[in-house]
Amino acid sequence: MSQQLFSLGIDGWGVDFCGDLIETAKDSGDSRFLVCSYSDLASQRFSTINYFCCFICNFSILGECALDEIAKAGYSLLESKGKIIIQTLHPIIACGDSPYSNGWRETSWQPNADRPFYPTPWYFRTLESWIDEFHALNYRLLNLYEPSDPKTNKPISIIFVFERE
Repeated sequence: MSQQLFSLGIDGWGVDFCGDLIETAKDSGDSRFLVCSYSDLASQRFSTINYFCCFICNFSILGECALDEIAKAGYSLLESKGKIIIQTLHPIIACGDSPYSNGWRETSWQPNADRPFYPTPWYFRTLESWIDEFHALNYRLLNLYEPSDPKTNKPISIIFVFERE
């Protein structure tokens, strides 16, 4: 996603905790990629950028504390009224047969053909808890989108747009 934004002339940085993903991104010839956890984000320096207008988190808020960590990083790195845009699995679909309540879940998606697959636990949140937790951290929900599968007409993901108050 970062490379697509860069190609449109949008200045920014790509950040991920996984070093292999960052190295792959850097192989494109752009150096604006950094291995970093959300909890360490606020202490990083990003060349000439002091404040961002937006954080984009694409299927990356997986841990129980990640939401809190990205929101707190926004206090020091987002400009006033800065946005956090999050795309994640839609809670209705991601819930599966499990109870619709916050908690740790095991990965259930299938591995890619020839690549090793290591199931990773991830933290499930209800729709209400996504909104409530950001609200408690002084962000307000601006928009919510629910892209649907054209064949099943069921939501496949959810996109939140939060604004720092």
